[in-house]
Amino acid sequence: MGNASAVDDAVGDAVEEALKPDTAEDLAGWLAEGYAQLAKVRFGPRRYVAKDIDAFITEVRARLGRGELPEPAWVRTAKFQTTTDHRGGYELRPVDELLAELQARLRVALGGKALEPDVIERIMRVEHAQFKRSWNGYDYLEVDTFLEEVIDALSDGGEPGAAPAFAVRRRGYDRQDVDAFVQEEGFTAEAAAPEPPPE
Repeated sequence: MGNASAVDDAVGDAVEEALKPDTAEDLAGWLAEGYAQLAKVRFGPRRYVAKDIDAFITEVRARLGRGELPEPAWVRTAKFQTTTDHRGGYELRPVDELLAELQARLRVALGGKALEPDVIERIMRVEHAQFKRSWNGYDYLEVDTFLEEVIDALSDGGEPGAAPAFAVRRRGYDRQDVDAFVQEEGFTAEAAAPEPPPE
């Protein structure tokens, strides 16, 4: 019985240690390892411009090295150029996964509620969504406002509501682009309100 109790205590201590929030030093070490695993590629689909990612990771590591814990929203809203030319770049998904986990760890380290990495990846997809512009497109402000509401809902651990029926303007976001994104992410669009009958 004594040995079993000691084992239980050891397991309990290990679990408690594993659940402790990361310190800035912990995160700096973890990020260095993750960053080292990112590989630059010169060919293939669209990639993040390497110098943008390198500069951002360097800044994060500098802040962590000073003992600072950056806000997850600062990481989430970082903007990176993409490229399809032959310059070296980083594949999108590995970078997104690394930054998603960074945000998850930062939230816990700052005392916030933990979010699953797949939720954070979804937030990042919304944050980085880009649409072509076209004639007779969806109202820019309405689409941007909806995406901000989606990000707020997901960040609070909730589920975003359905996309509204966006107004169509002379110039706006390409409707097929927006509709495809809404469908892909599961933000089922509401049916457009019927126009009132002529008087």
